[in-house]
Amino acid sequence: MPGTETARRALIQLARESTLAGRWPIVLPDDLPSVDVLTGSRSATLALLRDLTQANQLQRIRRGAYIMRDETGVFKTDLFQLIDAITAPPYLITAGRALAAHELSDQYFRQAIVLVPTSRRSFIWRGDQVRYALLARSRIWGRQGRKGPSVAGAERALLDSMAHREWGVTLSQSAQALDIALSRDSRFAGTLAAAASRYRNAAMARRLGYLVQAIADESAAAPFRSLTGPSKAATLLDKSGPQRGPIDSAWGVRVNVELEDLFAHRIIG
Repeated sequence: MPGTETARRALIQLARESTLAGRWPIVLPDDLPSVDVLTGSRSATLALLRDLTQANQLQRIRRGAYIMRDETGVFKTDLFQLIDAITAPPYLITAGRALAAHELSDQYFRQAIVLVPTSRRSFIWRGDQVRYALLARSRIWGRQGRKGPSVAGAERALLDSMAHREWGVTLSQSAQALDIALSRDSRFAGTLAAAASRYRNAAMARRLGYLVQAIADESAAAPFRSLTGPSKAATLLDKSGPQRGPIDSAWGVRVNVELEDLFAHRIIG
């Protein structure tokens, strides 16, 4: 039972093991052997974990993963830390949550998109959905830095946001992120074009080139010219928008959304 000496010692062992692994307060199956010594078997350990969860001493995240109370008695962990603890590399946190991490969006995205090479079950933690998206290992690139959780750099996060609208970032939110990034760093258009070349999505390159030119100038958009592909069909600026609107012949883009709407954040902000 949770009130027994065995339960108390088990909590101490779980805290110790997760701390040594550098992921406290997150408990994973790797932490259980030391508890098995106390309980006598893995089945007894799992039964004890269920009892501790029912007694609100542990909180279950997903199968095999739990969180312990912090020093104030609260179940609390950073979502990126949680993803890093329970997701084997390689993986990449991208789209809206990555844009927000780079302060390129003032929106709160309830969905965290995580690119992985093997199928994993999505889960919800305190109202935030961690959604795993399957992608070839060779396509999981573009992380920011080398330490800590694997979060997409601003360029990759923006590319994923524009390429996959089903991942929860609207075109206006992407345009806002692009606007902010270009205003911060005049070199961003070049690094974004380099990432877009690796991404290999001609339709998106057209949209980006058009938007970069609208935000900055033709010179800033020039690196996207060679990425637009041979197709003569007009690409919808907003691919989920109407099939009407003027065509920008320079970029082969049908402008089916008002630019004032895309850049409304300049007025509202």
